[in-house]
Amino acid sequence: MNKKICVIGSSNIDQFSYISEFPSSGETLIGDSFETGFGGKGANQAVMAGLLGADVYMISCLGNDIFGDSTINNFIENNVNVDHIQRVKVSSGVAPIWVNAKGENKIIVIPGANNEIDANKAKASLQEIENVSYLIGQAEIPMDVNHDVFDYAKQNNITTVFNPAPGKILESTFLKNIDWLIPNENEFQIISGLDVTDENILEFSKTIPCNLLVTQGEQGVLYVENDEIIIENILLDHRIHCSGFIFREKKYLRKIERENIIKYNIPDFYLNKIRSGDDYKSPTGEIIKNKQITKKAKQDSGSKDPSMEEAMPKVYKELAKVFLKLEWYYKDMQDIEFTVEN
Repeated sequence: MNKKICVIGSSNIDQFSYISEFPSSGETLIGDSFETGFGGKGANQAVMAGLLGADVYMISCLGNDIFGDSTINNFIENNVNVDHIQRVKVSSGVAPIWVNAKGENKIIVIPGANNEIDANKAKASLQEIENVSYLIGQAEIPMDVNHDVFDYAKQNNITTVFNPAPGKILESTFLKNIDWLIPNENEFQIISGLDVTDENILEFSKTIPCNLLVTQGEQGVLYVENDEIIIENILLDHRIHCSGFIFREKKYLRKIERENIIKYNIPDFYLNKIRSGDDYKSPTGEIIKNKQITKKAKQDSGSKDPSMEEAMPKVYKELAKVFLKLEWYYKDMQDIEFTVEN
């Protein structure tokens, strides 16, 4: 069963105008073509996760207009739950985008209904959805809403992921409610006040209470791993160069319960398969479920010895820091989209 992902954020209609070169101030040029598409950083994240088969819920705010209706239909077509979309009597968000022959773009985001999202309704949605594993957000909705909803998520043991785009300085109280902070180069500079170097990224990561992943355009993409989660980068098929991230929870070998192994007379040569999660089929054909003879590897064994976090807090903190690894073959990323795999 897939874990539940909830995305809170923006939904826009992207309006693409293609032209050989951008007009100067006061100049009128004839463009090459025009098309519309569904966008908004929140919507992009939700749709990408939905396309990859995740159990995705979107919390967003749309206008009571044709753009809002078509956005909802697009979510449904892409396996995104729309039961918690809010509707208001203002226009839906739009984003006029100019793209020149070099692939460069200029974007104006007009938030519209995105600015009307209600934090209390969003928190009520999280409670109603139940058992949400991951909350993903961005900075295209009012930050006071993000503060309120992420605080609620943290109090309810929901893993939180935040993409600070558009870039802005984040309050320390908000950073405490983020598990994974994922800016690009420009956003990192705004947040940290530092140039983008490996050393600065590593040093800054030590000053914040959350894991940090920075996308670095043509200079490389970060691959991140800690003791709980592995993050891998994937290149996405999009109108502009962009990249996505797959969050994978690490799998641990299960712990053998020796008394049950003896009870069911299970031979030793089969124990490695059982640790890996296999059931056991006895010579008589009886199926012994794995959970009957094992328990989670991280489950408390009853030992009274202190944990590593208790015994060596400084060492534990350093070991828990995110490791950054660079790959050198991805192009410039101007959007970030997520999915989560068990």
